[in-house]
Amino acid sequence: MTTSDRRLRNAIRLTPKDERARYAEEWERDLSEAQETGASSPGVVRGAMTVALRRRARWAGHALLGGRGIGTAVLLWFGIVVAMALAFLGGGMFGLAMLVVLILAVAGLMFAGRPSVLTHWLLVSSALVGSCAAVYVWWVLGVQIDAADAFTPPPAAAAHGGAGLVVLGLSMVLFVVSATVGYARRPH
Repeated sequence: MTTSDRRLRNAIRLTPKDERARYAEEWERDLSEAQETGASSPGVVRGAMTVALRRRARWAGHALLGGRGIGTAVLLWFGIVVAMALAFLGGGMFGLAMLVVLILAVAGLMFAGRPSVLTHWLLVSSALVGSCAAVYVWWVLGVQIDAADAFTPPPAAAAHGGAGLVVLGLSMVLFVVSATVGYARRPH
C-alpha cells in the first residue's frame, strides 16, 4: 500500500458514514486512473481530503443546527460552551485545544447551509468581533483582579468591560441567527 493509498483511506474515514460509499468509490477510481496515467496521485489525495473535511464540517454544522435531532444539538452546544469556559480557564495547550474545538464548530456552522454573501460575511464578522470582545473581557477581568490585589485603580482602558460583554453577547446572537438563516436556505 502506497502513501497515497493510506492517505486516501484517511480521507474516506473522515467522510461522514452516510456519504462514505459514494465518495470512496469515486476517489479510488480517480487514484487508480492517476497512477495508471502517471498523473499526480498526491493531487488526487489532497482533493479528496479537502472534500472530506468540507463534508465533515457540513455534517457537524448540520448537527449543531438540529439536523440530527434536538438532543444532539443541545449536547453539542453544551459541549461548545464548556469548551469555551475551559479554554479561558485552562490556559496552555489545553486552552489551545479547546479553542481549536471552538474554531472547528464555527467552521461547521459556516458550511452547514448555503449562506448568501451577506450571511457569510455576517458569520465571519460576528465570529471575529465576538472573539475580540471575549479577549477584551478576559483582559479586563485579569487587569481588575491584578489592580485589586495591588490596591491600585485599574487602568482607564479597563473601564468598559460591561460594554465588551454586551458586544460579545450581540455577536453570539448574530452568529447563531446568521447560521440558522444560512441553514434554512439550503435545498431540502
